[in-house]
Amino acid sequence: MAFEYYESAEYHDLLNSDQRPALISNEIYSKFIPGLENGENILDFGCGIGHVSLLYANRFENNQDSHIYACDYQEDLLDILWRRVSQRQVKNLTPFFMPMRSRQHFPKWLPSFRHIVMSLSLSNAIDPKELLQSFIPIAGRGAEIHILEWENQKNHPLLDQIVTVRRRLSMNDVVTYLNEAGFTISKEYPREKMYFAVSARMTGTRLS
Repeated sequence: MAFEYYESAEYHDLLNSDQRPALISNEIYSKFIPGLENGENILDFGCGIGHVSLLYANRFENNQDSHIYACDYQEDLLDILWRRVSQRQVKNLTPFFMPMRSRQHFPKWLPSFRHIVMSLSLSNAIDPKELLQSFIPIAGRGAEIHILEWENQKNHPLLDQIVTVRRRLSMNDVVTYLNEAGFTISKEYPREKMYFAVSARMTGTRLS
């Protein structure tokens, strides 16, 4: 079952308000994916109303044959994202529904992914290790997974009312889940504002 805060309107209002920059800088998403080769794809897992996926769609709109896919289990949030895609006439972003479960079976029509982004979504998984292992079949050559989570060592008056510290993962938790799922940390990012972030790739694979 999802944590109650993850499905609250109050939480998603905060994530998409003018308070967000004080919590998370958009710069971290550029650090995750500084460039994208033509034909490489991005998966935004746990996309909400598409803040991250729309950032990437705008940034890489001229990348030939590259595409951003965004999924969530909350259909009301996906409806909002679909409207945003339609209103802005975004051609390189496809939202789709995925049920709330740890062992995911992704649609066969999906391509392989060079980048998988989990922004504030791993902490909502029933079994984080099992969820991470679900990405292996859709990971392309040299694929990296990028994870951002709330800091459990910092406090913020608005965030703390919605996401208590005990609901947050630690950096050690995330690294452990990644290692147990068969991933190796490729980069740890400076711990800024209210989040920490890491990138990882499947053990034994090389970046292309």
